[in-house]
Amino acid sequence: MKIKRFVLGLLIVLLLTGTAGAVPKGYYADSLTGGADALDAIDGAGLADRDLAIVGTGALFYAYQLDADSAAAESSPDIISPITNAGDKRWILLQIPGADSISGITSQAVGETDGQTLTTKTLNSPIINSPTIATPTINVSIAGTAFLDEDTLNSDSATKVASQQSIKAYIDTLQTLMKNNLTGMSVRSKFRWKSVTEIYIGAGNYDHEGTTHQSVYWDSELTYTVVTNGAPDWVYIYLDDSSIVTAGTNVISTSELIDSATVPTYSPTKKGLYNGNDRAIFAVYLVANDVVEFFHGSDTVLHADQIENQAAVDIDLVYTDIGALIIPDVATVGIISLITSGIKRTLWRTNGQAGTVGHAFGSYLDQVGTVVTDASQVIEVKLAGDDATTVQSLTHGWKFPIGM
Repeated sequence: MKIKRFVLGLLIVLLLTGTAGAVPKGYYADSLTGGADALDAIDGAGLADRDLAIVGTGALFYAYQLDADSAAAESSPDIISPITNAGDKRWILLQIPGADSISGITSQAVGETDGQTLTTKTLNSPIINSPTIATPTINVSIAGTAFLDEDTLNSDSATKVASQQSIKAYIDTLQTLMKNNLTGMSVRSKFRWKSVTEIYIGAGNYDHEGTTHQSVYWDSELTYTVVTNGAPDWVYIYLDDSSIVTAGTNVISTSELIDSATVPTYSPTKKGLYNGNDRAIFAVYLVANDVVEFFHGSDTVLHADQIENQAAVDIDLVYTDIGALIIPDVATVGIISLITSGIKRTLWRTNGQAGTVGHAFGSYLDQVGTVVTDASQVIEVKLAGDDATTVQSLTHGWKFPIGM
């Protein structure tokens, strides 16, 4: 091991701390005895009282001072006698300040360029370049140019580490962005009519902002029994927040669903139709307490049979309100027929709109079209003629409103 700088420094310290008088000489040996460069190979003729020597054996360091009048018997490593011209001269092992015993420095020095294993070392403010550390224990904190406290992680470094606080701040920011971007989003279920009391609810995934904001889902078709009576009326199927909290899971069963005639309202912050913390996911139409048969595809729900919402009435050249469409109270897009008793051009418009022209619908032939109502599911109709021609309106179905 290369230790010249260390040895030189230690010799200087020993020389400077020596007793007053002639300046002692310093020597270096690589073994205690038995070699050409051993301590006992130094010719005693050239040695003087208080000369100093450092011996580095590779694993251990020893510091010696010459006692010219010792004459003690050799006892390695404490007392070493020169082989040549020894006389009474003996190398005496020194007690080094800070060493555990007179046996000298019993640990390896850290070499400047050597590859060494350090065990149970305390390093105060070290600067370590390209270390290989198997299992480090860092008890207080770390710092330096390779340690980043950067909440945005914009540096995108492949060689530097981030603080726990930075990582948490980054993840919190992502969670906030995801919440803002995904709030209200859903993978809508496929709804099917089963009977006058039951419906099928296909697998689905809904963002539910109730007591807890979470994504809830189910992976199989559920059979749900509608318990609310309607005469006739719309009944809404909800994610039941209180039952979800009680269940303690975001996997939904029929126990976490509820139905009610209470009309939900749209929440801009939750981005969904809610009754309190319950989110509406569907609506069924009941007549005499029976669920009316329906068919669902994509964003459209059709009644199995058309339902009259306006009996034939004489309407002429002036826009006139007709009966509300048979669509949920929260829906404004309906699919209807306008049937006339004569060949007259029919026009419609959203109730209360400012525009005066409206939209052409057709004649008495079997025309089916999509209309947009006001919040009360009402449109206005007029005919391009002033006579006894009547108009009848039939509702065929509706489209899911925003938030359902």
